[in-house]
Amino acid sequence: MDTAGNTGHLKIVNCEWFAISLGDDLPLEKSDRAHRQSYPDSPESMKIYTIGKWSFWGIALLILALPVSRHWRLLVTGKRAPGTVMQYSRLWHEHWNGESTIAYASEVLFQVEGEPVVTHGPLNFQYEPGRELHVVYNPKDPSRNCIMTFSGLYLTNYTALPVILFVLWGAFYLSFNTLTKKYR
Repeated sequence: MDTAGNTGHLKIVNCEWFAISLGDDLPLEKSDRAHRQSYPDSPESMKIYTIGKWSFWGIALLILALPVSRHWRLLVTGKRAPGTVMQYSRLWHEHWNGESTIAYASEVLFQVEGEPVVTHGPLNFQYEPGRELHVVYNPKDPSRNCIMTFSGLYLTNYTALPVILFVLWGAFYLSFNTLTKKYR
């Protein structure tokens, strides 16, 4: 009770950078509301978001599926054929900037309507000669194909993007969950 006869509710907000008294005749929940409106950037008034375990793994799975989804049309409409690894050979590889370099890749031979077609595996990755692989190809253009192995799908230049996205997603997830645990 102060000198004017008013009873006041005193609420001390514990924070490293301020302590404040709120409200004269306000119930505590109204004092909290006034505090959130007066100090929107304080940790007590921030809305804390969390990312659940299932959400994390669901989005992580989508990120890890990006290299496979790159071939989605081929996987849905393409035909399958058995292929045989012939040899590990040298070839000229042209980069996106027009520069050519020498690279090595395994040659894979598969048959399309009785005609032999040769494709190459991932650059600088060697399959054992004579190994049987499954190849999915476009029936109209067999030069558009995909070797159905982990290395055939994931050991490409395109895989750098999902790796970067996965690292960023993991950092984002860990930062939000650490923040939530800190202010509980």
